[in-house]
Amino acid sequence: MSSRAVRISILTAVRDGARTVGDCLASVRGQTVPIEHVVVDGASTDGTLDLLRTADGVARLVSEPDGGIYDAMNKGIGLATGEVVGTLNADDVYAAPDVLAEVAGVFEDPSAEACYGDLEYVDRDDVSRVRRRWVAGPFRRESFLRGWMPPHPTFFVRRRVYESLGRFRTDLGSAADYELMLRFLYRHGIKAVYIPRVLVRMRTGGASNRSLLARVRANRMDREAWRVNDLKPGLATLLLKPLRKLPQFLGVVALVGVAALCALRAAPAAGQVVSGGGVIVGSAFRLPGEGRVMPTREQLAGEVQSARWHLGPVGIRPRLSLSNFGYSNNFFGTTEDEKKGDWQATLGGGLTATARLASVFWLRDEFNAGYNWYLENADRRGIVYDNQLFGYVYVGRFTWELGGSRYQTIQNLSSEVEQPVTETGWNGLVRGEYAFSDRTAAVGSVDATQRKYSADGTTPEDEAALKGLDGTDLTFRIGIRQRIRSKLAVGLEYENAKYTFVETGALRDSRSDGLIATVTYEGRLGVGVSGGYRNYKAVSGSSFPGWDGLTGGANLRYQVVRPLSVFLYGITGLTNSLYADNAFFIEDRYGAGLGLSVWQIQVAGAYETGANRYQVPTVMPDGSELLRKDDVETLRGSIGIPILRWLRITADISRKAYTSNVPGEDRTILEARTNVQIGQGLQIF
Repeated sequence: MSSRAVRISILTAVRDGARTVGDCLASVRGQTVPIEHVVVDGASTDGTLDLLRTADGVARLVSEPDGGIYDAMNKGIGLATGEVVGTLNADDVYAAPDVLAEVAGVFEDPSAEACYGDLEYVDRDDVSRVRRRWVAGPFRRESFLRGWMPPHPTFFVRRRVYESLGRFRTDLGSAADYELMLRFLYRHGIKAVYIPRVLVRMRTGGASNRSLLARVRANRMDREAWRVNDLKPGLATLLLKPLRKLPQFLGVVALVGVAALCALRAAPAAGQVVSGGGVIVGSAFRLPGEGRVMPTREQLAGEVQSARWHLGPVGIRPRLSLSNFGYSNNFFGTTEDEKKGDWQATLGGGLTATARLASVFWLRDEFNAGYNWYLENADRRGIVYDNQLFGYVYVGRFTWELGGSRYQTIQNLSSEVEQPVTETGWNGLVRGEYAFSDRTAAVGSVDATQRKYSADGTTPEDEAALKGLDGTDLTFRIGIRQRIRSKLAVGLEYENAKYTFVETGALRDSRSDGLIATVTYEGRLGVGVSGGYRNYKAVSGSSFPGWDGLTGGANLRYQVVRPLSVFLYGITGLTNSLYADNAFFIEDRYGAGLGLSVWQIQVAGAYETGANRYQVPTVMPDGSELLRKDDVETLRGSIGIPILRWLRITADISRKAYTSNVPGEDRTILEARTNVQIGQGLQIF
């Protein structure tokens, strides 16, 4: 029998899911076997229904009020005509285009009544970023007594089983899927086949897993699922079930320590020579999982539909935040005898406006503004802003991105000078992408940035040194990205850049060539590598000393058990120096840490060591020369606690200790930060 002879119906229940349902529809539409996609909409009011009515591949569509997700699924079962029925939530996607072909192959065996597979929890905003993997394992009836259950989004059943054994019990709330699988697999013993691969990628934050109180209520319903089937769970069954599902409630925290670094290094620090690839810890994680680097039309349409406000064709999403409330005991990053502490906080807000202006042209403007406040150092207080305006053109397999930004930020200059300075500038970008397929894309870009620095309250000498970093970067890149398998993605990129400085060009003007390779592997063992060879050399008239070698970053994460992971990481790259006798220094960092998730309480800690290595000898007061090296050790930790479904507190603390071979340059910096997040868009310190 051919696998095409087994017809599959996929049910999707949705209510106000405009932000993500497009990904779900595209995932089903992209399967390699014919599918009947049945969508039951619960009378959405956010534009979801308009998307569904115009979407390709929806075989049956119903929109009316319902009694919840399982009531909607029951309606879908009644509408389905396929021999096999599966469900896919509006937030979720299939892991690969051949998932349902493999499912159909299982049901070629007439004795197979159900099948299931593994599931990955992914970031809500980026489904290529895996947070945790749920490995279901082979089915054994007695496993239910040890708290086992298969991931419901991966559960496929013959329609006749629903007809003979019943549908979802809507009176059990979020435990309805557990009760149905308990009834089918444990009570009636239908034959189920395990597919040992990831079938579904599920966005984090399920209905039963949003908070600790929600999980407690769900556990009561789990107990009721056994009772209504006249079954008795084992003594430890209902305790083991939530423990087995910890990753589903919590989301991954294994890389919280690394994520903190990524947040600090998400873009080259002010004055950093290397722009873009390689030296940033998080660069490997920012690689597109499917080879694409720009938003699709469906993603932009989802932004419009899910916007809070609408002005004609424009969808507007507002933001408000009050964050970074904390203390640094060394505000200026100075030596021990001169250090002074200060308190700080940041009040900010903004909006994103997205609009379709023509059939092939979209426009997106993202504006953020805020006020940085310091208790003691009033002269460093100031307004920050960032306005990014980009247009997107979609013609066949080509996507073009054109636009730019104007910004003013207040942030630490670099690890050499850890004190807040003001950076203002603009950026212009032209980028093109050609998609050979969903897995492969060629990309190219031209990127120009102009930057200026200032810091009120500094000495004239320090101000002059800071302005010596004012300049312009011009970068050209071309490369290709390829997802080889569902877990493995690679890329190769050539980069050519020119760095021009306004006042210190005789020391710093340079250009670089680089060949950067990227590799990401997602699974219990996660690997991210972005690095290669770069060659820096002086331009005509500059005394820039030049440098060539390996630059880049790598990280490794291993899930020891579901709540606990370990991670290792390392980076190396070039950073501009403020000192007149050194154009740059090489910054190396290597670290290791642990991440633990228990009942949505997320804890992580990391130890990091490394050095800032200068390349030109420093002339000492006695006339001797010394090649400066600052060793650094860092301890950092974080904890995140959900108080309510819409309220979360996060605290971060770090201690950096610099030991220099230059007398008098030792320094330590202790920082603590607290954020209280309310909902998705509002933060209060």
